[in-house]
Amino acid sequence: MARERIELENLINTRDLGGYTNVDGKKIKPKKLIRSAALSKGSENDLKVLCDEYNLDAIVDFRNSDELYRAPDPVMDGVTHIWCPIFEEKVENITREELWDTSDPLAMYVYFGNTFEQFQKEGGENETPDFYAQFVLNEHSIEYYKKFFDVLLEEREGSVLWHCSAGKDRCGMGTVYILKALGMSDELIYDDYLATNEYYEPENLQMIALADERGMPESFHTIIRVVNGVQKAFLDTVYQICEEKYGGLDNFLREKLELDDSKIKKLKDLYLE
Repeated sequence: MARERIELENLINTRDLGGYTNVDGKKIKPKKLIRSAALSKGSENDLKVLCDEYNLDAIVDFRNSDELYRAPDPVMDGVTHIWCPIFEEKVENITREELWDTSDPLAMYVYFGNTFEQFQKEGGENETPDFYAQFVLNEHSIEYYKKFFDVLLEEREGSVLWHCSAGKDRCGMGTVYILKALGMSDELIYDDYLATNEYYEPENLQMIALADERGMPESFHTIIRVVNGVQKAFLDTVYQICEEKYGGLDNFLREKLELDDSKIKKLKDLYLE
């Protein structure tokens, strides 16, 4: 199993899917499919690496209008920007509209920490994965993932990069769909999805150290890792709903994302070797 994070200065969760091997022994071509968090924090060198070394051709932005307005992607010569807002408005625990003081590095975690506490007070502690159901039930979400695949089905010389804000939920589910369509095993799909936790850990440790300096409770460590991470239970929820409602994730791709045999074949022809 191959997994390659692109080593960049400010973008810590940007990855090339190249090298992943499917159940038929075919590998994803390198420098063709890239998942990422938002590019607004990318350094000049980060953007140069993506354009020059990865031949970046198209960016698909999964964020809503408010997120995009507050932190627009940089404009890069020769790179097409496609807006695919997976959710129209704010979705608790997923979208990041920056409803906090962005000058304070801990403010986002305090904001989400208060949200999580309220959620648990309302009896939602055992229902945390439920917000992931929207990915496979919300018709707006489904429509824009279809548009995403329209982009992927276009023939191009360079690479396609897709992102949300943190590069883990909307971006993560888009990646799940791609990997499934390309014939990857569920084990590999879960591994790629959960890798976010590994790549965000250095930032988690920095935020934890800062929180400790401010005398915040140890429970705040968990909040930081929850905000920056994903959980197996989230993806389990998607698989379970797809099994119950569509007869499996493969059928969801066919019925709802309209990936018929010809489109699946084209995707494999474009991205596998």
